[in-house]
Amino acid sequence: MNCWSVLGLGPDADTRSIKRRYATLLKQYRPDEDPEGFQRLRDAYEQALNWAAEWQEVQATDPAPTFDPHYVLPLNDGSIPAWKLAEQLIEGITADNLVERIEQARTSYCEAAFEERLLHLCLSNPEVMKELAEPGVEHFYWLTPWQRQDISYAATEPVLNYLLSHTERQLHGTLDTGNTQRLLELCRNLEQKAWLQTLDRRQWLNECLARLLLNATFWSNTLFDAVCASQGWKQPGKSTPLRYWNELLERSHNTVFLDEQRRLAAQNSESPDSRAARLLFQPMQEDARVHLTAAFNKADWQMCEHLANIVEHRYPQLASEMPGMDPYFWRPLQRSPAVWALPLAILGSTGEIAFNDYFRLGSSLLETLSTMLEMAALFGLLAWCVSWVCRAVALNAWRTDKALRERCGHWLSLRRPTPLPLRESLPGWLLAIPAFLAGGIGTLLVYTAVLLGLALLSRTSWPDRRKQVFTESPPGSWLREMRVGIVFGLLASSLWVAVAIINYRPLGEDQGMHPWPLRLCATLADTSPQCQVQVTRQQWYAPSTQGGRP
Repeated sequence: MNCWSVLGLGPDADTRSIKRRYATLLKQYRPDEDPEGFQRLRDAYEQALNWAAEWQEVQATDPAPTFDPHYVLPLNDGSIPAWKLAEQLIEGITADNLVERIEQARTSYCEAAFEERLLHLCLSNPEVMKELAEPGVEHFYWLTPWQRQDISYAATEPVLNYLLSHTERQLHGTLDTGNTQRLLELCRNLEQKAWLQTLDRRQWLNECLARLLLNATFWSNTLFDAVCASQGWKQPGKSTPLRYWNELLERSHNTVFLDEQRRLAAQNSESPDSRAARLLFQPMQEDARVHLTAAFNKADWQMCEHLANIVEHRYPQLASEMPGMDPYFWRPLQRSPAVWALPLAILGSTGEIAFNDYFRLGSSLLETLSTMLEMAALFGLLAWCVSWVCRAVALNAWRTDKALRERCGHWLSLRRPTPLPLRESLPGWLLAIPAFLAGGIGTLLVYTAVLLGLALLSRTSWPDRRKQVFTESPPGSWLREMRVGIVFGLLASSLWVAVAIINYRPLGEDQGMHPWPLRLCATLADTSPQCQVQVTRQQWYAPSTQGGRP
């Protein structure tokens, strides 16, 4: 170990710097506590002073000549100091001529002095550090067990810090390109570096690579799996970066889940999985989101709730990619329109019209019910057309619809939750006009009473099983309309059968038509000669044991 290594100074240090450094180190190496260290420090101090004095004298009398790169130094016969030859070789050194200069220093027997001058030049000049640090480590084995014993770790520590930061920049730049092959080649080259063979530096390399992977803007599971295979992170007994491993696995799982949801969203199918994936994970404008959710049914909303719970509890990082960083951002779009209100109001109003205009004027109950069902079918068709138009208008003006509900929705409807005025309430209001025109004020009162009654009933809770049959289909869909039609068809058929049973009267023994000939004559025209005979009461009705019935 030379005097400069003991003092921690460079060979170009002046006398003042040497004395100041010596005074500082005396506090660490006291004669009474560490005699050997003090003696070593004292010897180094004296040698450094002698060297500095000699160096100043030489510079004053015989400055070093400029080195010609094409000039080959003669073999050193001992007449020229080694440091002087080394200074000549350092002049104009680059990475391209480094090997040549090393060979010249070796043949001139000043290799040690040349190495010291090169190290000092790297420490004092950042540009030289960038160009010659890595070649110097490669040729002189700095930062390895084969480093010269008289060169201290403190002297090469700045070189190590530069190489570590340079390696990190290389990895970061390669990761940003997303080129898996380039990254793997860089990792293989780094593994072959002699200065990275120690256990602590290999651990640093793994942790640095793991940290950069975790924070990289580009991520793919293919890249992650390739790096794991290259570094042996998933193999037992290997240097797995435990500090970042759980976070890396979590990001990998996030990517797998997100890729699966994007695959489902790209299918554009009508399944709940695909619809929910499009809503939560596919970028879209708010208008497109409103149009998409307008056709959602109960199964779609349940899948949205399921995916939102998964994101909240298992993949919270994915919430940052959602509107408002909220996995439940879609809840204000969820609607629960009234299913029975409009059909029951139509049945009530048509029933009032049929009762007043038909049954009270002498029509039979069966005729009245048939007329009521015919009018209900016409009103139902009209209601479907009005609802379709209102829904189309409301979707295009959904912001106005939303503003109306927020400002005066509680005053416009008694139903809870508050319906959208244009999409859900307007069809009911418009159908009041044909109800009034068809039946007058009485029909309008019945129609309004049914709607108000059902609105008040909506404030109470109903079992989900009763709602599920109709709410699981989207509003206006053919499936729900068919189910509602089947229910009302069965109801009307049941009423018709009930009326037929009520009006059924078994005839007496002598009641009804006589055998076929007489019944046939009764249906023939008057021009038939066989039927010109006047039919008497006795011919139509057989004598009754009770005297007969009219």
